[in-house]
Amino acid sequence: MAGSVAVDAEPEVGWCAALRIRLALQGVEGTDRNEILRSAWAILASIDRSELGPSRGLDLAVLFLAWDAQGMALAGSGLQAVYRLEEDQARSLLPADHPLFAVKGIPERPPGLLTLKEERGTYIGAARSGAVLPARGLGWAEASGFRVLP
Repeated sequence: MAGSVAVDAEPEVGWCAALRIRLALQGVEGTDRNEILRSAWAILASIDRSELGPSRGLDLAVLFLAWDAQGMALAGSGLQAVYRLEEDQARSLLPADHPLFAVKGIPERPPGLLTLKEERGTYIGAARSGAVLPARGLGWAEASGFRVLP
């Protein structure tokens, strides 16, 4: 899981909101990828919105990944794009602002899943307020401003 919440709040408020979600999600359970993701959404839905900053969680951007013997599944909200890193390139999994991931905040009902038979890898969710990475050409690290420090 990776995400952001309360991004426009004071740092302490944002930290508390993120920590509330992190601690709650430690209770995720399931025997397969679908159960795991349903459990994660149910836990998110149970959190009191007043604990998620001044936007009450409407600014939540989250990407969940779950694996089982059949493959993997991705689910998310507040995302404008989801990428899989292949070598030094970011490959878009869906068109920009695809409704599967674009719903803002914590959905009333668990959103759909993107199921893949691909093996584990590195996936990036671009929050709706963030920059979109180019699908080809410029490497993901350069495009995102990522730098490895000595």
